[in-house]
Amino acid sequence: MERFAQSADALAVALDADALPGVFGKRLVVPEGCVAWIEPEDAAARLAAPGDSVRGRFEAVLVKRADVALSFEFSGLAAADGHEVTAGLQLVLRLPRTEVAIRQLAATLLREQPALDHDRLRAYLAPAVRAALARHVAARALEPLMESDPRAALDEAIRAESEALLFDAGLELLELRLPSFYSEAFEAIRAARAAAELEAHRLAEQQRVQEMRARLERNERLKREEIEAFARRLRYQGVLEELELREQLDRKRFEQQVQRFEALYEKLGRDETKALIFLLDDEQLKAQLLRELIRRDMTPEQLAALRAEELERRVAERLAAFGAHAAEREGQRAQRVARSGMRTRRLLVAFGKQVLAFEPSAGERCERERYDFSGGPLGWVRSVRVVATRRGPAVVAGAQRGIYVVLDGETEPRALTLPREPRGRGGVNAAAAFGGYLYATHSELGLTRWDEYGLERPEPLFEAVTARNEATRGVQVSADGRLYFSSGPDIYRCDLVRPSHELVRFHGREGSITGFVLSEHEVFAGTGEGRVLRWSIDDPGSPRELNVRKGGPIYMLRLAEIDGAPHLLVGAKEHGITAVSLEQGRAFDYRAPEAIRWVDGATDFVYGVSRDGRAVHVWDADRLGEPRFVLRVPERIQDVWVQKEPMVREGPAC
Repeated sequence: MERFAQSADALAVALDADALPGVFGKRLVVPEGCVAWIEPEDAAARLAAPGDSVRGRFEAVLVKRADVALSFEFSGLAAADGHEVTAGLQLVLRLPRTEVAIRQLAATLLREQPALDHDRLRAYLAPAVRAALARHVAARALEPLMESDPRAALDEAIRAESEALLFDAGLELLELRLPSFYSEAFEAIRAARAAAELEAHRLAEQQRVQEMRARLERNERLKREEIEAFARRLRYQGVLEELELREQLDRKRFEQQVQRFEALYEKLGRDETKALIFLLDDEQLKAQLLRELIRRDMTPEQLAALRAEELERRVAERLAAFGAHAAEREGQRAQRVARSGMRTRRLLVAFGKQVLAFEPSAGERCERERYDFSGGPLGWVRSVRVVATRRGPAVVAGAQRGIYVVLDGETEPRALTLPREPRGRGGVNAAAAFGGYLYATHSELGLTRWDEYGLERPEPLFEAVTARNEATRGVQVSADGRLYFSSGPDIYRCDLVRPSHELVRFHGREGSITGFVLSEHEVFAGTGEGRVLRWSIDDPGSPRELNVRKGGPIYMLRLAEIDGAPHLLVGAKEHGITAVSLEQGRAFDYRAPEAIRWVDGATDFVYGVSRDGRAVHVWDADRLGEPRFVLRVPERIQDVWVQKEPMVREGPAC
């Protein structure tokens, strides 16, 4: 009974008195979080609440009271136009709680096997869910399917398809979450469109350059013909000599201009457009070439975002006539943002042997608070976090040989060293706090714990897991006291409140995890192959993929409340930041003039650190154009962290 009550995977079990340990005086006590239907041999059957007990001979069915989240993913579905689609979703179910419903569950799912877990329940519902998804996909062509919101139609289809199964088992479908579709054919269509647009743009640019060169040659020829005609009309030899000298000077200038063009052409990577920009005197034409040059360097996603922004602007102009309606909607949005939004209190960046804290609301000349660790013994700083300790908020800077801790209101850091000296040049990549302890992950040394007050020695944790993997990263602690960290291709969870519980493994795929974040119901992880994996917190089995893929490694994932809804920010060394709505599954980009590596954000601003690590680009969260301003630092940034607070301040935030 204790294993059943503590197992996150177990959902229901049927048993009798013979299944309990002991010989005499057998007694069943209904565990916390469960409800039971009990049929004693010598008394009337009854429904039992947690803490109720029964003795003697009996039969019983125990059912967990917690709602169940099941994830499904099916491949090989065919759209209306024949393209293959992979579909996934999550169903939230309520297990039986009444006499009739529990008896239905026992008759349907516990007759042959006395125990019910996530996998058996998923297998029971899978045919109906697949049939509903197949019917939904088959009724739509590929592009409308991938670009529309499927939640309402899918909810109706799945309820209709699974109604009989749910009724027979006494189950109740509460909610459909996180529907997603993926198709290699759709990705190929998008890639082909982008390639065609890029080729058309390249040909148009080549034609413009050729026309510009022809215009220069034509102007030179006309100038020469004009001088020759004027010379024929002149009768005086001195004037002719002067004209000949002027022609020679013009020819020399032209030759010098051609030589300068050729030198610039070679110096600027054999790019004719860039070379002509340096030579032109026509400012309007130069500005046009510069715009085209910027567009040429954009990725297909950024070009698509630019076109979407232009279309959005035109639509906004047409909607201006409906001012009253827009004002009402804006008021609703403002209420949603005020209710759930988290704004920036401080932006912290780690570099060299220091941490700088900015207040971006004041603009690019905002105040900078400095945490200087140059006199400390732990080496270069590699990461920064703000955590909630028992003595208040603290800045934790991860260094090569340990962590520095600076409590709010204090100036002197406290240095906590790792259990042993690391061999490599890396350092602590993340830190967290819970229950009077500080936790940190180090790629080489794994997971370490320190006592906040310095009364105990640093303690390595789960060395059997971390020692066999190349990299351990990203320690985080959820509000309910569960600690997460990644090691190799997997994510692990331990219960700090109930240490006797076993370590839970979220199974990844090939390739190491580069970073991960926690939402209320899910875990999201980036990989070195450019994929984003997602698990339900209650179902750590095989992950699904977010419908966002990058051409290279994903360097950082962060969560931010944007426009009153949770969004996943993805940093992948591209010219911008991809933001994915966790409610609607739609993605959009914040564009940048250079590649972005580290990312973070809040309701007011979104932040991206440049590839060279010396600039932080700052966007208004509700604007997808160019960054509002850029913050510069003297050395290469190693990490970035946003300390957040509610839109209506209630107290210190971490």
